Amino acid sequence: MRLNKQQTEAATQELVALVQQYPGAATSALRGTPKFHGMRTLSLAQIIRLLRKAGAQPTLEGAGIRTYYSWTVRS
Repeated sequence: MRLNKQQTEAATQELVALVQQYPGAATSALRGTPKFHGMRTLSLAQIIRLLRKAGAQPTLEGAGIRTYYSWTVRS
């Protein structure tokens, strides 16, 4: 889904709130948020880009092909 400026701000705020509520959440667990679900679901690349811009800290977890990012918000 292509986001305009207002949607980008809303998605960033929602993702940061979710990461603060659930520290260590995987990127895939952040898909299908209450405001962006169904046909408006954010892609994993969009979630990663928005969280990095917001200052969230990714940690690479897992091994081999089963790696994923878990997110925490920097203080």
